[in-house]
Amino acid sequence: MGKPSLRLIISFAIISITVFIFSAHLSNSQSVANLSTTWINNNNPTIYINPSYVFPAYQMTPVLSPSSASQFVSGFYCFSDGSSCFFGIVICGGRYQEHNYAELDGPQPVWSANRDCPVEVNATLKLTGDGNLILEDADGDMVWSTNTGGKSVAGLRFTEFGNLVLFDSNNATVWQSFDHPTDSLLIGQKLVSNSGQKLIARTSSSDFSRGLFSLSVRNSSLFGYIEANPPAVYYISTLEANPNSINLEKEYVVFKNGSFNGQTFALGSTAQFMRLEPDGHLKVYEWVQSEWKTMADLLTSSFGDCGYPMVCGKYGICSSNGQCGCFAGSSNEVKKISYQQTNLGCSLVTPISCDHSQYTRLLELKNISYFTLNWRHLYNELDEKTEWRIAKMLV
Repeated sequence: MGKPSLRLIISFAIISITVFIFSAHLSNSQSVANLSTTWINNNNPTIYINPSYVFPAYQMTPVLSPSSASQFVSGFYCFSDGSSCFFGIVICGGRYQEHNYAELDGPQPVWSANRDCPVEVNATLKLTGDGNLILEDADGDMVWSTNTGGKSVAGLRFTEFGNLVLFDSNNATVWQSFDHPTDSLLIGQKLVSNSGQKLIARTSSSDFSRGLFSLSVRNSSLFGYIEANPPAVYYISTLEANPNSINLEKEYVVFKNGSFNGQTFALGSTAQFMRLEPDGHLKVYEWVQSEWKTMADLLTSSFGDCGYPMVCGKYGICSSNGQCGCFAGSSNEVKKISYQQTNLGCSLVTPISCDHSQYTRLLELKNISYFTLNWRHLYNELDEKTEWRIAKMLV
């Protein structure tokens, strides 16, 4: 059964003080802002979210929107208590204009400036006179900045493709959100090597902070990592050929409508985005019949469901049919945390303790492999030169 449509009701208020304070009204959408502009995450919510729909925010204060028909809105979105707010970009499935408000279907956050440092009500976003875009909390502390002060910025633009752009007097890009992805990619957006760009999954569906999994381009390949010391590789794929393939500094993968790094899927006819999920899956979503549906699960074809780290939680084992359980014949050592949610893993019957080492023993697990020992079979897809570079890097 499909999820019910999310209906967001948007009202608006325009406040004028010494510095122009702007709150975007979606029936008269603004896509460009001039220097010395300030937006306030005020206590009068401009977007109300239907509480019956599962969504981590309950209100949104719009900042910029490309048009009244666009599927993108930039602005502040907040959790239900109003104490955790983020400035970012959302994509929605549909948009409907009424007399003095609009309705959005199924908004999903696809970029955030302050994912690890939420702000509160009355936080401000400032486009300063010298061209710096700054996010300040309610107490005035600076949380985030584009660091573009003094770089000839002339204004701020939000494009039809969901890209937030600072531009100069020649309309050239000085800074853009497409160069600083969080956990999602939009159509036309790239991941570029040696630029610090990477997708980093959120901790959970309701926690936007950085999670365990990341995806980045290095050494002519696309790598998936799980956070460890050092980070452990769980996915490798050679890059699809691109015009900059001989320049390692500019190698990239790009999310196209219907393809990503040589993998193809159905062309999208509605809103579409890609997200690295908290469990390490890289999925493409499209708005279909009033809900976001998975169009592709891009990494799974390389190693199956059991190839993902932590797929069955701590002390859990993923069987060949993709089912999670505890290792056989070990009821005295471990037990399932939940019989309904087996992916939560297992817990120790007797916790490990240095004070009771007599109760601890090493247990041999036969015919079991750990994901980091399995990734080398992916070398079958790599040419000899790329394999040498990767092997040298991982040693």
